[in-house]
Amino acid sequence: MVKKNESKTEAQPITMEILETEIMDGAELDAADKIIAHLEGRLECVETRLEQCRWIPVSERLPDNSKRVEVFYLNTYGKKRVTCAEHIAYWSVLAEDFLSDECNESFYESEYDKENDVFWTPEGWYESNYHTDMNMFISDKILLWKPIILPTESKE
Repeated sequence: MVKKNESKTEAQPITMEILETEIMDGAELDAADKIIAHLEGRLECVETRLEQCRWIPVSERLPDNSKRVEVFYLNTYGKKRVTCAEHIAYWSVLAEDFLSDECNESFYESEYDKENDVFWTPEGWYESNYHTDMNMFISDKILLWKPIILPTESKE
């Protein structure tokens, strides 16, 4: 507990200079150097994992085309929603490969490519439904997305 008029001192990072002045034995110095290297490696792993888990604004960047990710948006009623979705770039995925047979043809007939005689999936975000394997267009504005992190395999 810090008393009035006493200031907290910030923890000083452990550096090789500090260790060299306080530890005289070369073996201890080598051991400390290995510990620091190990901890730096662990910190890098944690930072990488945090970056993988963060919500990314769509204004910053979009996920890879057709990559299933988690998305966050506000629906028409202002309710917060999270779902799995894929972003489809302009004329990048054929409608017949992505949209279900139940999809209304008028939805994608504007994306007709006369030169190749194909229909393209309209650009935008599509909710991914694992159970029915259907992709439904999300008309609400997607605000954030993040990669889906699957659990690691158990070593049992």
